[in-house]
Amino acid sequence: MTKLVDDCPRCGAGHITFNLLNATSVLRNGQHVLEAFCVCQHCRQATIFELIPLREVDLSSIDGSVNNYVQILGYISIADFNARSSPAHLPSPIAAAFEEGAKCVAVGCFNAAAAMFRLSLDLATKELLPTDKTQGPNEHITRRLALRLQWLFDNGMLPEPLRDLSLVVKDEGNAGAHDGTLDAADADDLIDFTERLLTRLYTEPEAIRLAHERIADRKAKRTQPTT
Repeated sequence: MTKLVDDCPRCGAGHITFNLLNATSVLRNGQHVLEAFCVCQHCRQATIFELIPLREVDLSSIDGSVNNYVQILGYISIADFNARSSPAHLPSPIAAAFEEGAKCVAVGCFNAAAAMFRLSLDLATKELLPTDKTQGPNEHITRRLALRLQWLFDNGMLPEPLRDLSLVVKDEGNAGAHDGTLDAADADDLIDFTERLLTRLYTEPEAIRLAHERIADRKAKRTQPTT
């Protein structure tokens, strides 16, 4: 029988063997991930693990442990059920921060969510700063997300319609980091702004690029000589 060895999130048994009964491939942030239905041999309870295949192999054909064939990302929990997905085409670190924040919102950890959304915004907006420091903001502005956002808006490097929404970064972000007083509405405001900004920076430009690529491919095929 196919096996997986890991710690059991249900009973806490360490380095325990699971019976891997089934696995299905899903596309997550452009990467194929396996969701594997496994049963702990200690407590007999089921867990769905998230696995990244390290090589092309049919896991069901393996008689023994699959640990040498996959990387274990974690497991599906209640945090995954209602969590909002990240916008498409994000760089992996930014997508990971957004999705961790979304999971925190799903389980009611609003202050932790604020920290992760601020991290995703921090990573995204640092990429927009001029490489020539003489043309960019001073160090005080560079180090502070809210001030950096204001500078980017003032210099036309972020879409102006999002400026008012960006105030939540300063208000809700600081409340979460320093006072620990965020509630569900505050977290929703922050995730809405983060989602909108990341969509404008990454999702929409890539969607347009892919559309142009498809148009160019169709034109090229129409102009190819027939044999």
